[in-house]
Amino acid sequence: VFLVIQLFSVISFISWFNNCMRSDKHKK
Repeated sequence: VFLVIQLFSVISFISWFNNCMRSDKHKK
């Protein structure tokens, strides 16, 4: 169970980071 939660957390973080990068590029 812990592994699944960790995996979900990592995926969520990557998704958020990617979204931020995309937004930053879009602004520029």
